[in-house]
Amino acid sequence: GVTPKLRINAVTGYWQVCVTGACNVTADEGWTDVPGSDGQPVKATGNDGQHGSTGPQGDAIFAENGVDNSHPDYVVFTLANAGGTITLPRYKTIGIDFAQPEKFDAGDVQTLPHTLTGSVEHVKVISVTPDWTVAHVKTGNAGTFTITAPATFTPDNEAGEAVLLISDGAERTLVRTIALVRIDYVSTDVDAIIAVPAGGDYPVLLASNTSWTAAVSEEGAGWCTVTPTAGTGRSALTVTLAELATGAPDRSATVTVTAGTLTQTVAVTQTLTATPTYAASAQTWTFGASTLVWSDAIQMPECNKDAYPNDHIYPQCRSYTSGTNTWYYYNWLYVEANKSAMCPSPWRVPAKDDMDALIGATNGADLGTAWGYSGFAGASGSMADIGTHSFYWSSTDNNSATQAYCMYFITTGAHVYYTAKYHGLQLRCVR
Repeated sequence: GVTPKLRINAVTGYWQVCVTGACNVTADEGWTDVPGSDGQPVKATGNDGQHGSTGPQGDAIFAENGVDNSHPDYVVFTLANAGGTITLPRYKTIGIDFAQPEKFDAGDVQTLPHTLTGSVEHVKVISVTPDWTVAHVKTGNAGTFTITAPATFTPDNEAGEAVLLISDGAERTLVRTIALVRIDYVSTDVDAIIAVPAGGDYPVLLASNTSWTAAVSEEGAGWCTVTPTAGTGRSALTVTLAELATGAPDRSATVTVTAGTLTQTVAVTQTLTATPTYAASAQTWTFGASTLVWSDAIQMPECNKDAYPNDHIYPQCRSYTSGTNTWYYYNWLYVEANKSAMCPSPWRVPAKDDMDALIGATNGADLGTAWGYSGFAGASGSMADIGTHSFYWSSTDNNSATQAYCMYFITTGAHVYYTAKYHGLQLRCVR
């Protein structure tokens, strides 16, 4: 149970009771007046008690004039009755004062001055986020930090800190941090969507390190939407388009992502004639009683070859000419975002199962001789394996945010394996 509490109301002088167990004697909530036999509140009566007399003063702990504070580092207390002395160190503060740096662009260098208080002997940078550097110079009770941002930002290094250890060289230490943050940015892995009449969902990968909103221009009212419409940091947007009726004119809208003063746009066009350009006539491979048609390599001239969705390391697409051959390469994210435009119905991006079936039907033959040993595009658009390998994307990812399956040919045969989604491979559609 709850033990009732009693008090005398300091304003009314009435006895009051609290039975909730949560009453505060200095607040009125929960207290009720105690009624007498007549039902009226009972007033507390009687005289105040008398104050007692002051007792004698006790013995002193320290001797007369027993405090010696003449030394800058400690104080000596002499105890009464020849009890000896106690030496206590003085409390000394140490500190460091600096303003946090501005946000950084790639490769930026900022100099951060600081001042020291107290007897600081050492200022040491004990840890820094990878790819950042922080150098320190101390001059008396002041100094500077020189901070250099990474030459290339990645999701792992665009925000972090430098941890500082400040010490007086004896027994006092402080830990402080410097915030290391990339300048606000916003980008998308595609800057244009060429949509087929059937409409549908088109994924757009958004990269940012700040809060943002996404909206569709007035031209898209009734047929184009984007979700989500707000967020912070990296996100997967979905642009959803309604069907374009037969005979209707082409239509266009703009998806705009806004992050503070920054904007990124994706131009959306839906047309009855949306189709990729094929390099040559399609090749046909027979599987049992059915026929699966593989197109030649897809060309998407409207692909923005200057867009680097993965923090300026891997381009979303590129072309490469070797002799009389020109090949076109796309990262998996671009193919996924533009699959309806690259492989319009009845074409589609081949799944891993389609590639397994092709290899089975051809007994693992090397098709590189017929299709060309086109290699692949790597970091910063560099080329690899030209003349020895050819690689083609599937629509099947490896249950991973970073890898997807592909088919590749070498002189020893054909294989299906997985690779990084940011690599640039060729694409052949199937139907």
